[in-house]
Amino acid sequence: MNSINIQEGVKTIESIAFSDCTALTSVKLPDSVETIGSIDDYFSSDGVFYGCSKLTTVTLGKNLTTIGSGTFKKCTKLSTVEFAGQNIAEIGHSAFAETALENIVIPNKVKEIREHTFEYCKSLSSVTFPENLETIDETSFIGCSVLTNIKIPDKVTSIGSKAFEDCTSLENVQFGHSVEIIGDGAFANTKVKSIILPDGLKDIGDGFLVGIFEGCKELKTVVFQSSEDTEFTNIPSRMFKDCTNLTDVNILATVTTIESSAFANCTSLESIILPESVTVIENFAFGNCTSLKKIVIPESVTNITGGRWSSSFDGHSDELTIYGYTGTRAENYANEENIKFVALDGHIHESETYITEATCEDGGMKITRCKICGHLELEKTEYIAPKGHKNLTVTKEPTCTENGEKTGTCSDCGKTVTEIIPALGHSWSEWTVDPDNDKQEVRICANCGEKEYRDIDTPVLPTDPTPVPPTDPTPVPPTDPTPVPPTELPTFDPIPEPTPAPTQEPTTDPRPDGKVVDTGATAPLMAVFTLIASSVSVALLKKRRKNDTD
Repeated sequence: MNSINIQEGVKTIESIAFSDCTALTSVKLPDSVETIGSIDDYFSSDGVFYGCSKLTTVTLGKNLTTIGSGTFKKCTKLSTVEFAGQNIAEIGHSAFAETALENIVIPNKVKEIREHTFEYCKSLSSVTFPENLETIDETSFIGCSVLTNIKIPDKVTSIGSKAFEDCTSLENVQFGHSVEIIGDGAFANTKVKSIILPDGLKDIGDGFLVGIFEGCKELKTVVFQSSEDTEFTNIPSRMFKDCTNLTDVNILATVTTIESSAFANCTSLESIILPESVTVIENFAFGNCTSLKKIVIPESVTNITGGRWSSSFDGHSDELTIYGYTGTRAENYANEENIKFVALDGHIHESETYITEATCEDGGMKITRCKICGHLELEKTEYIAPKGHKNLTVTKEPTCTENGEKTGTCSDCGKTVTEIIPALGHSWSEWTVDPDNDKQEVRICANCGEKEYRDIDTPVLPTDPTPVPPTDPTPVPPTDPTPVPPTELPTFDPIPEPTPAPTQEPTTDPRPDGKVVDTGATAPLMAVFTLIASSVSVALLKKRRKNDTD
């Protein structure tokens, strides 16, 4: 069997339904199918088409919402997946792992790319992320060895550990403005040349096993952007370990600790200026930085690891000079390690402006700082926006619900790129009564003519909106409403045996008989208590007068 024909009407295809069908070459799902497999499947081998090694093309129906875990994993010849609609909201882990996909435009409703989703797709050269994406989980694109460019959407807040590790052709990464978390090894062993990190970073891993940019041997420039919201305080362990081409990095004034091996083996790094917030430089932080000639260490630094086996600057150049202040840990460390020391006490700032040029895809930075001590003039710091690719041709016009595309070779950078043109969104008219049905309203999109309907809500009126007064709202006063003064009350002889009170005939007078009269409104609680107390007092007075008469 090299193809399957699933009839219209089928809504769900269960896990492992067609797994290991090694003769299957193409699949076209009807529009009625809503779910393929389950995103909760723990084992990726439970995928619906897992291991269909000759499957080359897949067309997914308009109403599909869920692609389960491992659905197409190990479909090693699958190169084309067509999405007939934009309703897919969830894609399970490992769904397209180890396939031959060449490019992928992820549907707009997807908010999370789960772990291993596209791992080891070694033919994947282009990925277009949806603008609603919020999370890129760990190892989601690990080993995509021909992927060259990625642009992280502005709503993404988290990039998981090893998300793009070993993407050995990846040269350009553009971060969105909302990224707060980047996990360990997220971009390790890639070909990125420059990185501009977003200003909202809060957590950038701990480097326990592999650093975020470890082994990026072509990385030359790193710019940490800052703002009032910048919170991260540590340059984590191994973050730039083995970045042998790194020459320029600015460290923000929020950083307090340079952790172990953070810049180890950065053999092209010649100078670095630490901000006045830094207090700790851990062991081997700048180990084997054999070209490092100048480092500025502020007074705030109280802990620099020394010693034979774990010195912060172990393997340093003979030309290394520490610039610092007399009487500080910097001077003491220089003396302990026999490193040249230059005192900065009383020096005059000599300002110098450094510019990292913006490219078509990446922003740049303009900063002014003292070329002696590195004091940063924050009021002169300026972010330079990306220039954007030039002379691209629109190949697919956007509609209200679907993205468009523009492609071409950029006249500035020479790259052949495809860019997404965001969907236009509907331009709705005001709601009006539907001329064909007076029980509903309609509005029409001015762009595409699509209509949207809603029922007209008919207000439900009470049966009688006017409160009905009680039969006799005014209590009948007693025969003599004036209490008899105590001096006029007769004296009663003791009664040997208590006698029951005579039965009274019911009257229309209001009495405390336990019944609730609905007047159409709720009386205040104090008024109710007052009415009961008044009724009881009248009844007792009447009884006393009757006994007196008898």
